[in-house]
Amino acid sequence: MFLTSSLNLDYLSPKGSIGIIILIIGFIVTAVTFYVFYNVSNDVDSILDQKRKVKAKDMQEKKIAKLYPKSK
Repeated sequence: MFLTSSLNLDYLSPKGSIGIIILIIGFIVTAVTFYVFYNVSNDVDSILDQKRKVKAKDMQEKKIAKLYPKSK
C-alpha cells in the first residue's frame, strides 16, 4: 500500500496549503447548498417571483371579468 509521502501528495492533506483551500471551498459550497434547500423547503419567494404572481393574478381576474361581465 502506498503512503501519501511516497506519492508526494502532502500538499493535499488538510494541513497542506491546497488542502486548506479545498476545505474552505467545500464548507462554502455546503453552506450555500443548505441555504438554497432551506429557502426552497420554506417556500420563500423572491421579489421577482412575488411580482410575477401578482401580475398573473391580475391577468386571471381580467380574463374572468371578460368571461362573466357584470350585468346591471
